[in-house]
Amino acid sequence: MTDAETAELEAWLEFNQLNRGHAGTTLGTYRAAVRLWAEWCAGQRLRMTQATPEQVQRWTGIELHKRGLSSATRRVFVSALRGWYRWLLRRKLITANPCEGLPYPKLGRSLPVPMPVADAEKLLAGCDLDTFAGVRDIAILAVLLGCGPRVSGLTAMNEGDLLWTESEQGFEELTIRLREKGAHERYVPAPEETRLLVRAYLGHPELEEIDRRLPGGDLVLWCNQHNSHTMGPDHRGEARRLTAWSVWQMVKRRGEAAGIDARYLHPHAFRHLYGQELAEGDVSLLTAQRLMGHADPKSTAIYSHIAFRKLRQAAQEANPMRRIKSPASGLAAVLRGR
Repeated sequence: MTDAETAELEAWLEFNQLNRGHAGTTLGTYRAAVRLWAEWCAGQRLRMTQATPEQVQRWTGIELHKRGLSSATRRVFVSALRGWYRWLLRRKLITANPCEGLPYPKLGRSLPVPMPVADAEKLLAGCDLDTFAGVRDIAILAVLLGCGPRVSGLTAMNEGDLLWTESEQGFEELTIRLREKGAHERYVPAPEETRLLVRAYLGHPELEEIDRRLPGGDLVLWCNQHNSHTMGPDHRGEARRLTAWSVWQMVKRRGEAAGIDARYLHPHAFRHLYGQELAEGDVSLLTAQRLMGHADPKSTAIYSHIAFRKLRQAAQEANPMRRIKSPASGLAAVLRGR
């Protein structure tokens, strides 16, 4: 890219940050996408401002596919180029937008695989409450199960994200503030079980000995005991924050010890279980969308497809076979009475 093109790109990214609230990760991806596109154009002896719709579609399609980029990743690249060329058109640096009508790659939508409740119970039961790690891990699992955060939102938590209030009856309540996908925030009420386990973690004597202060005065919430990158007196503050990778490894390690299927040994399996329970609990789609932090209601609606508990109960209670005598009627009645 020329110096002028680079300056224009940075001006566009700054515009997105200040006027559209795009997060740093999104801006970084957009920057990389436009730079890759510029490199390809240079290889074709083509100026970006001279590109045709056919050339843009070829690059975002077959060329990126050859690089091994998935449909989901290519959608981000399409979004970047569409925005970039709209900016150039607005700035009158081009006379026609080659991305006008540029299609997004189609995505297949797979059903989420939630962790079974019985396996979640095994994980909780496997935490040794006589150790700091055991108390910390059961509190983390309780937040994953009780509030459905993404692992990025969980590990980004500070103690200031625990909002303690009092109910009308005078009982303590906990609401958790989650910051996920950039600057997006959401507030999720924590169930009583989660509140109690978080309190147990906060009250652990080993936590009191950890220097987890941040420059702004807040405290890192989920603390590691060791950090291979930071040792000695520097092992404090942000260096004490538990990473997403560490949470993944904790779930995997404890799950394997409990004999749980590997399909469920990742933090998102807890989020899927949370979504499934909302769907089976007849929570409205709008409320579930807000609790899960989905931008698209279609992402929330998909949990309705895996919510079978009430569907099975309805089918058992209201169907012709309940009223028809058959050779299996007597045994079925006994089994229903278990």
